[in-house]
Amino acid sequence: MRVGRVTLLLLCLVLALPPVAAQAAAHPVVSPHSGAIPAGGLRAAKGTGNTIGTTIYEARPRADGYRHINTPATIAKLKAMGLNTYLYDIWVSPKDWDDLRLEFAPAARAAGLNIWIYLAPPSECLLDPPGNCPRPYLMDFKSWAREIAKLSVQYPNVTAWAIDDFFSSDANKKLFTHDYLTDLRTISHAINPNLGFYTTFYLWNAVNDDELTTISGVVDGIIFPYLGSGGWNTQDPSYVTQQMDQILAHTGPKNLELVLLIYAGRLLDAPLPPTEDYVGAVMDRAKPYVDRGWIQGIIDYGAPITDDPQVNSDNIATDGRGRLSFIVPKNTATPTGSYQQASHRITVNPNASSYDLTFSHYDENARVSAVTGYQIKQALIDNTVVWESDIEDDPNYQWADATVGNDKLFPLLHGKTSATLTFRLLERQGVGSFPVDVGFDNVRSHGFTTPDPSFERPHSWTLARTSETLLPSQYVWFADRPVRIRNAIAARWGGTQARVSTGPNSARSLSMYGPGRLQLTVPEKTATSAGMCTSASQQVKVDPRSPRYELSFWSYDNQSSIVAGYNYHYKDVYITNSKGRKLLSRADVQADPAMWMNNQGAWNHIDVTSFLKGESSVTFEFALCDLNGVGDYGVDVGYDNIETIGFAFRNPGFDRPGSWTLTDDGPMHARILVDNGHH
Repeated sequence: MRVGRVTLLLLCLVLALPPVAAQAAAHPVVSPHSGAIPAGGLRAAKGTGNTIGTTIYEARPRADGYRHINTPATIAKLKAMGLNTYLYDIWVSPKDWDDLRLEFAPAARAAGLNIWIYLAPPSECLLDPPGNCPRPYLMDFKSWAREIAKLSVQYPNVTAWAIDDFFSSDANKKLFTHDYLTDLRTISHAINPNLGFYTTFYLWNAVNDDELTTISGVVDGIIFPYLGSGGWNTQDPSYVTQQMDQILAHTGPKNLELVLLIYAGRLLDAPLPPTEDYVGAVMDRAKPYVDRGWIQGIIDYGAPITDDPQVNSDNIATDGRGRLSFIVPKNTATPTGSYQQASHRITVNPNASSYDLTFSHYDENARVSAVTGYQIKQALIDNTVVWESDIEDDPNYQWADATVGNDKLFPLLHGKTSATLTFRLLERQGVGSFPVDVGFDNVRSHGFTTPDPSFERPHSWTLARTSETLLPSQYVWFADRPVRIRNAIAARWGGTQARVSTGPNSARSLSMYGPGRLQLTVPEKTATSAGMCTSASQQVKVDPRSPRYELSFWSYDNQSSIVAGYNYHYKDVYITNSKGRKLLSRADVQADPAMWMNNQGAWNHIDVTSFLKGESSVTFEFALCDLNGVGDYGVDVGYDNIETIGFAFRNPGFDRPGSWTLTDDGPMHARILVDNGHH
C-alpha cells in the first residue's frame, strides 16, 4: 500500500446516500469465498514499506549480516490490539520470506493469529538499481501462488494472499489480465482451494465496472483504502460510509468481498499524519458494516507497533505542541470565495481603555516563484476582518508575528462582554493545485482573554469550512501518539490498553527523533548555479569480519510536489572508496512527499557490500545538489537516524555538533541543528 507513488487519476465525487440504518436492502451480505475471513470479521494490521514504526527488528544482525524481524515482540503487539490477522508484507528485505515461513507463521499459529501475505506489483519492484521487491520470486506470481499455497497447507493460519494495486500503472494492467489471474487462482486452488486472493482497489477502481469484471470470479475481493474526500487526507472521517455504499453497489452484483483499509499510520500524500481521534472515528463508522456482514473486515494500515515516539517534525507549533492548521491538499481544486476557519468566544472587558491582539502565523506552500492574490490569511472579530495577509507576503516555512491595534479593535469590542475571534484561510481566487498548510498559534491579547490561546487542548476551537476540499484542524502533537493510536484500535477490538503520558515537547529542529538533524538549505529569493552542492561527509572504518554491509537513513524536505518544481534540487548520497566516488542514491526534492522517508521510498535499506568489501575505510557524503540553477526556489533538506551494518558513523543521529565535515557552496549551506536551532 504505497499510495504516495500512485498517480491521482481523478477527483472522487461523493454521492450523498441514506444513513446506515436504511441501507440493509441495498447491501445484501456477501459471504466470504474462502476461509480467509475469521468469524466476526477481519481485524487486521499492515505495515512496512514507507510507514514508520510498523516493523520490529532484532537489535543486532545475525550471522548472515541481516537484522531479522523480531517475531515474538511483533506478535505480542498485534495480539494486544485485539487483532486476529496480520498482513505480512514481503517487499523490503530479502529475508522477509524466510522469516515468514521459518519463524513468523508457526509462531503466529501458536498465538492464534492469522496471516495474509502481501506482495508488491511490478510498479513497485526495483531491480536496477536493486531496491525493494518481493524476494525470492520477484514478479513471478505463478511461483508465488504455488509457494504461498504450499505454506498455507503447512500452516493453516496463512489464509490469504494479496497483490497491491493491480491497475495503478500500465505495467500492472498489462500483467494482471483476467486470464493471468485465472492461472494464479488455478495454481493456488489446486493446492489449497480455501486460500483467499485479494487486491487493492481505490475508489475510482472500485466503481469501475470494467476493472471489477477483470477480477470477478478469480479474485475473492478488494481492499479499499479510504483516502478522505477531495484531496487525499487522514483528517476527515465523514465520507467513509458514503464511499463504501458507492463501492458496494458495484461489488455486490459481482460477488466480490469488500475489506476497508484505514490509515492508522501516515499516508504519503496526506498533509498531516492521522491522530487517534481520526482512526477511532473511521473505525466507529465502519464497524456496523462489519457487524452486518456488508463488508468483511477492517485493516489498520501503518498501525504503529514499535516503541518509537511520534516524529518530531510533525510538531511545527511555535509554542507548545498545538496549533491551528488550514490545509489545501495538492492536486485539489478550490472554489473562489471558499474558506476554512477556527473560531472561539472571547471574554471582553467592556470598560478597557484599549485593546490589542498579537498572534503567530505561518505558511508552507510549494512554489518556485511568488503567486499572489489567491490564498489569504485573515483574523476576524465578529465576522469583521481586522487583519489579512497573502500567503506569499511572508517568508515560507517560518513563523511570524502580527499585531492588530486599538484603532481596529476598540470600535468592535468596547462595551461588549464577549465576542467571537476567528482565524481564516480565504480562497480569494479558486485554485487548481496550490497546496498550502497555514498555521496560527500563540494568541496574546490586552482587553480580552482567549480560552486555549496556544491551541493545546484538542477540539477547543470550533472548526468550519465551506468546501470539502478544505481541511481545517486543531493539530496537537503528542510524543506518545503511537500508543494512543494502538489504544484506539484496541478499544474497538477488545484489546489491551497501554499507559499514555503527555511526554515532553518535541525538539524545535524538525528532526525525526532526538534533538538534532542535518540541515542542507537553499534560501528563498536566492540564485544558485547548476552543479552547486552543499553536504556533510564522514570517513568511516569498515569491519572486515562483517558478511555484508548495509546503509539505512531517513531524509526530509519541505517541498510539496508541483509540476514546475522538478529537475532543480536533488537529495544525493555518495560513497568514495579506493576506486573513486560513486552516486549511491538520488531523489528530486519533488519526487517524495514532504516528510521523513527511509532513504528514497523504495530503497529502504541500501546494500553497499560491493563498495565496502575489502576496504579498510570509505567516505559517505549526504548532499543537496542543484541540477539546474534557480533564482527563487528555497528548500530545506534534512537527514537523520542513520543505521548501518558492518560499519558505524560517529554522531549518526546528528544529536550533537561535530564528527561531520560540513561544506557550503555559495548560498547553499550545511549545518547540524540541535535543539532550538543551535549548531
